[in-house]
This record gives sequence, C-alpha cells and structure tokens, in this order.
Amino acid sequence: MKHTTRAYFPANKQDAFIWAGNHITGLEAIGAALDVPAAIIAAFRADYTHLGQLYGWRNNAVALGREYNQAIERAEWDLGGPDVLIRPVIPANLGDKQFAIIAGLYNRLFANIDAIENNPACTDEIRRQLFILPPARPAPDLLALSANVKAEFTGGKVLLHGHRPAPAKFWHIDVDRSDGHGRVEAGLVVGAKFTDHHDLPDKPTTWTYTVELRDKENTPVGKVSVVSITIWKGRADEGPEAGI
Repeated sequence: MKHTTRAYFPANKQDAFIWAGNHITGLEAIGAALDVPAAIIAAFRADYTHLGQLYGWRNNAVALGREYNQAIERAEWDLGGPDVLIRPVIPANLGDKQFAIIAGLYNRLFANIDAIENNPACTDEIRRQLFILPPARPAPDLLALSANVKAEFTGGKVLLHGHRPAPAKFWHIDVDRSDGHGRVEAGLVVGAKFTDHHDLPDKPTTWTYTVELRDKENTPVGKVSVVSITIWKGRADEGPEAGI
C-alpha cells in the first residue's frame, strides 16, 4: 500500500482502519448526492470487511503463536504444572483453502475522495461527514505572544536575541540607558536579533531594553519583553565571554 500524508488520515494503522469505516459509512449515507455509484460504495464496504478479517486472523495467529510456544516449551522440558492445551488449527481457520488478497483499499478510497473534492456539491459540511476535513489550525493567542528577549555583552556591544512568533514581522526596541533621558527608541528590526552600537558609558550603568512585537501594519501584538544588562567601557576588555 502506498502511504499518504493527507492531514485527515491517521498515521496509526488501527486509527486508519477506524477512519476508513467512518468514511465508508458516510459515503453510504450521502454518496448518491455526490454521484458516487452504489456499486463503488458496496465494493469499498467489501474491501473494508476483507481488511478487518485479515486483522482478526492476524490477531488470532498471534494468540495461537503464544499457545504453540508454551506447548513446545512444555514438550521440550516438561516443566511440570498444569497441562497445556493446544488447538491444532491453522491460524486463519481456512484449512487448505487459498484466499486472494484484495490490495489497495486506501488507494481506491483516496482516488474516490479526489473525485468527490472536485465535485461542486462537496462542501465543508460534507467533508466533515466523510471525515476528510483537515483539522483547523488554531489561531495564535495574540495576547500571549512574546519576544522572550535575552541580552548578552559580546565584542564590545550589547546583543539582544529571542523570538519573532507569527504574525509578528518586526521588533520595535526602546532602551532606557539610565542617563536621565528615559526610554528612547533604539531601532525597528526584521527578525529576532538586534545589536546596539551605542557608545558605552564610562561607569557601570544598567541599560533596560523593551522589545515590542509589531505586525506588518506596524501594529503592536502580544506582550512586551523587558531585559536589563549592566555595561561600561571597561567591560569591553573582558572579551566576549563576559556574563550578563
């Protein structure tokens, strides 16, 4: 079977089998409205039943395999204890009959789904009933977004780095350099990194950065991120390994 990456199709085989049953049941109810021939739907149901039989026989074979291993161990070593009962039957209960494997249930279902989705009568409600509506991507919580900025001193400069979650397009950065001028604009950058090229103070001074996420319309989104760092000219001599 050629596997698929369709959003509505489960990756787990057991879940995929359940999905196929739900989809075929939906087709039986509304297939006529989508011009799906009754014979095609009946063939899907027969294929689905056939696949279910194979799963059942496999599970039976696994159980019988455990019984046979227990019986062989008893026969080899006679370990004592209660008698071991064994059913001398072929796992699939088919005797010496041959059984043709009908291949490709999911491939045929998907080919039919492609035809249904091209049908003008196919709406989102019909997709929901047929279990072929991809899960909706949750909208971001715009109030919870944050740049989560961190500051470090490297190469004689203050470097800010963090995140720019969608739908944010820019960082708007203000800084208070503890020089009596209050908070002033330091830059507007695309991305999630900013290097401050401002001259360093002579004495240890705390610079406090406020980073605000902005969308493509330059409208603020989410929460501001605030980070402080203490720097001075002499700190540049400490090298890029200087701590925050």
